[in-house]
Amino acid sequence: MEFLDFINSLSMGEKIKYFRNKLGITQKELANRLGYYNKDVISLIETDKRNPGIKSLADIVELINADLSYFGLDKLTLGEKIKYLRESMGYTQIKFAEKIGITNSDLSTIENNCVAPNQEKIKVIAHGLGISVYELKNFNLKSATAKFNFESDKKDFSTLGEKIRYYRKISNLTQKELGEKIGVSASYISALELNKAKKGVNKYLLYQISIALNQDITKQN
Repeated sequence: MEFLDFINSLSMGEKIKYFRNKLGITQKELANRLGYYNKDVISLIETDKRNPGIKSLADIVELINADLSYFGLDKLTLGEKIKYLRESMGYTQIKFAEKIGITNSDLSTIENNCVAPNQEKIKVIAHGLGISVYELKNFNLKSATAKFNFESDKKDFSTLGEKIRYYRKISNLTQKELGEKIGVSASYISALELNKAKKGVNKYLLYQISIALNQDITKQN
């Protein structure tokens, strides 16, 4: 039996157990790395008695050094993207639904791909997640670090902030990581990307950002 056939023959829990054992870490060690206080959580997952959320599953897959495709995480549906990003922000389904002004039932059907949201609802959801519709639709997991992988060579930007955010994400940098590279806080990078930086952006800072992103962001679109 070929390796891929073998992997595909396993349940989700069995796959996690296989790669965990291959890596040589115990259930307790994996639980500790994930921030679980009880190793029994991993035992329940590995015996398919408990299904982790998509964010938790992605974290597990990264820690056990497995390929995303083995767990169906390489090509997320729109609903799965929304659920992953919501969980990454620490929102429960109920709290996020309240935040964006839709019912929990509506959000649940969207996340479970039972209903395709219209464009207006996608805009509302994307806004609640703090990203653009474009970013939401093109989001894919490259690793479990919530970094973005864009498959487009989009070159048109309406604002400088949008340009900075785009090139930061295709460079696989978080706001914190970019901030550390140029000596500013993650909150300042966030303000720049939202075009809300109170002090504006001077030419030297733009030069530093361009170097960090390996992209001249001072050029016109």
